[in-house]
Amino acid sequence: MYVVNLRSLMVCAMARLLLPASAQMSAIETDRPDQTESPAIVPAGWYQFEGGCAHERAGADEAVEGTLPTVLSKVGLTRWAELRVITERARTSVSEGGQATAHRFVPVEVGAKFRLMEERGLVPCVSLIGHVGLPFTAEEPCRPATAFGNFRFTLQHTLSEHFSLGYNLGAEWDGDRPVATGIYTVTLGAEATETLGLFVEAYGYINDMDAADHRIDGGAVFHIGPDVLLDASSGFSLGEQRWFVSAGLSFRVPVFVRRVPAAG
Repeated sequence: MYVVNLRSLMVCAMARLLLPASAQMSAIETDRPDQTESPAIVPAGWYQFEGGCAHERAGADEAVEGTLPTVLSKVGLTRWAELRVITERARTSVSEGGQATAHRFVPVEVGAKFRLMEERGLVPCVSLIGHVGLPFTAEEPCRPATAFGNFRFTLQHTLSEHFSLGYNLGAEWDGDRPVATGIYTVTLGAEATETLGLFVEAYGYINDMDAADHRIDGGAVFHIGPDVLLDASSGFSLGEQRWFVSAGLSFRVPVFVRRVPAAG
């Protein structure tokens, strides 16, 4: 029988800094800091936290946007499926014509990731991610008129021992406009050392009502043991006066613990 041991979650997180991961498990893989979601599934029975803050400056009016923070929580359900919950607190301020600053919670998103195909030769590893946004969980004016959603197919090729290529194709709806925004991402990742990874990425958003937004970013991830990861990234928009930076922390811990029968 399995029990959820949530009270010891943070204690386990610190303990995992010092303890080696199971021999059957690879090092932690995350969906941040790049925009290309990974096809990797959290191991069954484990909780994975992926949190970070972002700062973005846009336009000549020096409008500033940010997240303080964005948190993606994952729980591994099986070898091929995980449960996902996204929470985010957004910050917006404008320095020209006033110093208005607002901090508000945006809608919580609930979803899942499913492994569809394992990598075999030229065939990539493929997963499908989907989320549904819950308008009632947001503060005004971040609350959309209706529920919304998004999906992505995540694909990844292993190019060599040190290089990988990932890409996503999908779409999202914002709950306010009857239009879908197409999403594409392409990321080249490199394993610089056993603990340091680097990436460069191109991605964008395209729909029928707005000008296409194409961006480039890059960054690094640093493993502190097999179950803890630090990240940093920065990028810019090709069509607008927009740049952004981000940093975060991710870790995973076992939360479904098998009870060991008492001796005798």
